[in-house]
Amino acid sequence: MNLMIVESPNKIQKIKAALGSGWRVEASVGHVRDLDPEHKEGDVVTGVGENLRPRYTPTEKGASVIAKLRKAVKECDKVYLATDPDREGEGISWHLAAALGLKKGEYVRVTFNEITKTAIANALKKERAIDVKLVAAQEARRVLDRLVGFAVSPPLCNLLDAKVSAGRVQSPALGLVVERERAIRAFKPVSHYGVKLSFDGGWFADWDYKPLLKQLGVRSAEGQSIEANSDDVEDSGESSSSVWQDKSFAELVAQTKSVVVRSCDEVTERRSPFGAFTTSTLQQAGGNILSWSPKKTMDVAQKLFEAGLITYHRTDSPNLSDDAIVIIRQLAQQQGWSLPDAPRKFKEKADSQGAHEACRPTHFEDRVGQEADADGRKLYQLIWKQAVASQLADALYDARIAIMEGAQSVSGKTVIFRAKGSKLKAPGWRVIFDESVVDENEGDEASNPVPKLAQGQNLTVKKADLIAKKTKPPQRFTMSSLVKKLENSGIGRPSTYAAIMDNIMTRDYIKEVKKKLEPTSLGEQVWDALTAAKFSFTQINFTRQIEERLDALANGKDGYDHVIGQMWDTLKSELSAMPVVERKPKQPREAKPVPADAVTCPKCKQGKLVSREGQYGAYWTCNAYPGCKTSCKDKAGKPDLDTIK
Repeated sequence: MNLMIVESPNKIQKIKAALGSGWRVEASVGHVRDLDPEHKEGDVVTGVGENLRPRYTPTEKGASVIAKLRKAVKECDKVYLATDPDREGEGISWHLAAALGLKKGEYVRVTFNEITKTAIANALKKERAIDVKLVAAQEARRVLDRLVGFAVSPPLCNLLDAKVSAGRVQSPALGLVVERERAIRAFKPVSHYGVKLSFDGGWFADWDYKPLLKQLGVRSAEGQSIEANSDDVEDSGESSSSVWQDKSFAELVAQTKSVVVRSCDEVTERRSPFGAFTTSTLQQAGGNILSWSPKKTMDVAQKLFEAGLITYHRTDSPNLSDDAIVIIRQLAQQQGWSLPDAPRKFKEKADSQGAHEACRPTHFEDRVGQEADADGRKLYQLIWKQAVASQLADALYDARIAIMEGAQSVSGKTVIFRAKGSKLKAPGWRVIFDESVVDENEGDEASNPVPKLAQGQNLTVKKADLIAKKTKPPQRFTMSSLVKKLENSGIGRPSTYAAIMDNIMTRDYIKEVKKKLEPTSLGEQVWDALTAAKFSFTQINFTRQIEERLDALANGKDGYDHVIGQMWDTLKSELSAMPVVERKPKQPREAKPVPADAVTCPKCKQGKLVSREGQYGAYWTCNAYPGCKTSCKDKAGKPDLDTIK
């Protein structure tokens, strides 16, 4: 009898069916050990010894899991550690081997990217030892997070006189939201003007002021800032006065009665598909299309993976395996969908680990995820479409671009107008998407029937409209756009984004208002205290460098002691400069009479929930404190039982 140990118990039945007889499958239920929160040596934070080596203890559930697995090990001949195929999974396998006392030769490490009979059979042919470099990188990440959290949070609480926390990656994420909000508050809109010309036949042309800006020596970036309203572009609105801000000049442009055609070109434009989903783009799609949080997206994806419906969803590669590409191309040929001459390969990010392929369905013949629940089917169909589309041909558009100039100069300056119209010629990859989905690159082009024009042709303007605009402030982040910003900034790794978002929201550092993220007063106080203390981990470049060093550690190009030692030395130096506030002991609160209709504490069943007034408003606690430490938030003068903790 062989024993295979996986992480989730939800995988067991599916894997058993794939393995057949002679196998026993058990689950670790995630991590069985964690840093010992009680251990402390010298001035080093709990869970890490003076030599910066971690001290582990079984988790609350890990102790019983280890006892159960030890019995299973004794009853089996060989152990296969089949935890997830990433750094975290490698670390869990290492902990299992240590906790179970497994010796060399008694166990092997196997990984599979999908729970199918073929994938598991192939994995068993490639058994290997545990990758200690990956384990070192996972361990270093956990230790760094503990060093920052346990060392910085106590003095931060003292400084703010509130129960708050700091985190190596959660704090920079909070900082992005805070600084974006402050940029919005400081933003000063700038008025600017455009002109739209309408012609017989229902087509139009826009005043193209950029050639004029170039002629006047105005920075091109200034012209770009006019529409600076995306989540990743910040428009200060402080650019110097120029022609596009001159209303009187624009009014003269709007008096244009006729134009002369400079050129009219007809071109075929190609729009290529995006790669299949990475962890980050999957979370972004879950937010943008399904209005889900990153956590919900990952939870639903986890269920799909455990059910054997998709490949592993924690990945930073947009590329598919050769086998998957062959299947997609065969499917496309059967359906009559157009294909590129060669399979597509997408450029991976410089820091991509490329450990395994993008997230995709395990069986492409299932287009709807029949075995999944309602949420699972929604996400499955996104994954299916994205994976298939990534290997189809480009979408082709017939585009006509006309450049015209005003027949008369304006204040001695030549004024240029530009018209563009486009029409879908061949759908390519768009064939599998609903026709109602509009390509964001099209804009108004699809509804602008620009006719074929001859160079030198004179055209009479039917109507000229002056368009008054204002520069827009940066947009607040959504959960999806914050995930994108975290990835682009090198903060954390895609597999950690859901936890980062969950942390800063459940701790009331940020709030979601109409799907936009705003910092709370507490969140701003936390960020200000950390930046005032000049902690390195609040700086994006420093955070990115740490991630790069962890990657180097995983590749064997750096050492654990070197990475952790330098970080700890830096942190200790910064901690010593943090101000300490001497506070008088708080006086015991005077007990208030308990109302006759007070809610019974749902945890201890003995005490009553009573209202308290804290620094950030009302909340409720059990009057059996300190014997019972139950608390919850206030909701319209009543205890909010959904927030009990």
